[in-house]
Amino acid sequence: MKSTRYGIIIVCLVSLVLVGCGQSSQDRSDNNPSTENTIATRQALYVTHCAACHGAEGKGQFPDDPYGLDANDLVGAPPHDATGHTWHHPDAALVQIIQNGRSQPGVYPMPAFGDKLTQGEILAILDYLKTWWTPEQVVAQATASAQYTPSVP
Repeated sequence: MKSTRYGIIIVCLVSLVLVGCGQSSQDRSDNNPSTENTIATRQALYVTHCAACHGAEGKGQFPDDPYGLDANDLVGAPPHDATGHTWHHPDAALVQIIQNGRSQPGVYPMPAFGDKLTQGEILAILDYLKTWWTPEQVVAQATASAQYTPSVP
């Protein structure tokens, strides 16, 4: 009887410690100023390097008609929010586009940022873009990223 009581007490104490640890780590992640600083840093990188073309809220260069032709018969920089197609591309492909730029007929060219941004900064910008996507888009894009195999030239 005495050993059963001690067993129950130990199980209760271990459970309390585990529950307390779980709450503590959750509180730290939700209220940690460094997490907010990271979000602010990601936003600042986007605003500094991307917003001039893609819009401050990621709605594209021409938000009223993001894929329409302008007076020069060119399509502007695309939206990166949930209405855009960015989430269809794996991270590795997006990193390549940001590093090397992109030029397509009928579309304003994307300048290369490989000499201006580190890979970590590019990934931080991509993380910021993902805050505009639906949960389903985030999951679909993460799956595409995990399954992506770069083509060898």
